[in-house]
Amino acid sequence: PITDSISEYLRDHEGGNHSDKTLEWHFTALNLLCRYLEEERKILCIEEVRASDISGWFAYMRKTPGAHKKVRCERTIQTYARSARAFFNWLVRRGTIEANPFDQVVFPKVGRPLIKTIEPEEFEQLLQACTPPHESGALVERAGARNRAILWLFYDTGIRVSELCSLRMGQLDRKHGVLTVMGKGSKERRIALGNNCLRQLLHYLDRHRPDEQELTEWGSSGEDHLFLAETRRPLTKNGVEMLFKRLKERAGITDKRISPHILRHTFAMNYLIKSNDPFSL
Repeated sequence: PITDSISEYLRDHEGGNHSDKTLEWHFTALNLLCRYLEEERKILCIEEVRASDISGWFAYMRKTPGAHKKVRCERTIQTYARSARAFFNWLVRRGTIEANPFDQVVFPKVGRPLIKTIEPEEFEQLLQACTPPHESGALVERAGARNRAILWLFYDTGIRVSELCSLRMGQLDRKHGVLTVMGKGSKERRIALGNNCLRQLLHYLDRHRPDEQELTEWGSSGEDHLFLAETRRPLTKNGVEMLFKRLKERAGITDKRISPHILRHTFAMNYLIKSNDPFSL
């Protein structure tokens, strides 16, 4: 059955220590394919899938709205198709099927967009927006210090949202200004921080991050995540997304998307311009 094959494929990925994001991506794509095959083609077993069924799935995704009631863009369709193709390649390697039906279809193609970055002036606008206007007090100063440290970390290191949210106190080497980051697949890497970034980070940690007494009062005794939400719990990916939405509105930037991933692109472009070394990047 297709459902059993998908479950086994996801377990194999999980056993290979693939990231939660990768598992979520495959789960979404393959369940969309499974639902299409069952409802539109009346196919329940993986051996029955033919190239025409795959082509029909591509056309179906272009015509039907996605989860947010919007028509899927070509890049989304290609992303789902890549996941399904990898799944069928895995089935061939396992001997479940003899041939991959994707070998006989025209794969969705999309143009490669220009990488979007933010300008130094826009980054300055975001820094100024870290503190809510017309507000004051210790908690406002704390939020501003934390937000500036977060912005500088994204801008100066290019780390991912998940990596920032999982940072612990023990991963910062204060003496040498180095962070040990746990990336995809439990891969560790050491990242040197620039002077501005390190200064903002230490300012937040030493002057504004809740101390142990405050954490205990809030029921978070021993909490050692670097960045904490107003609840004194670890900052989450959703919390970072909401933060960037607020910063964009306060900064008055309306002509482009502002996100941690844009800062990751900006770091990469700045690094290449300064070092001309794509291999180390």
